[in-house]
Amino acid sequence: MSVTMHENTDVFAYLEGLEGRVLFLHGCNAKGVMGAGVAREVKRRWPGVFRVYRTMCQSVANPALLLGEVELVRAGEGIWVANAITQELYGRPSYIWADPDAIQRALAYLVELVEGEGFEHFVTVPVGCGLGGLKWEERAYTDKPPVRQLFEASPLDWQVCRL
Repeated sequence: MSVTMHENTDVFAYLEGLEGRVLFLHGCNAKGVMGAGVAREVKRRWPGVFRVYRTMCQSVANPALLLGEVELVRAGEGIWVANAITQELYGRPSYIWADPDAIQRALAYLVELVEGEGFEHFVTVPVGCGLGGLKWEERAYTDKPPVRQLFEASPLDWQVCRL
């Protein structure tokens, strides 16, 4: 549907200013570690969200099987966090860790999860970009679209906060 960019905007400050049912999507690795970036702040703000995510990651023998999965966790009054498994591993930002196919599957799965749930706001950051190594506006792979196009193809109206 649409993507509205909020440049130079802290996503957590943006979330605090919203009323109604809010869904916040962020990308995670499949190892059960929220040690940096947006994920680290999710873990700090909402430890219960982290515990559910970590349990999910520890429940499978092959973490790669989780790519594209989304876990929706109630973080507080009116806010739900969608932990999207968009990369198997994590590491230094000089490498592309995030998987565009996993992001695309996660977005499609999320649409099914939220249908009829009454969410009023869909908020995210440039998932897979930054520490994940992908680019929001540019192709990281010649046969894959930029991450922004994946969000534009979604039937949800996304508010994207980028510092």
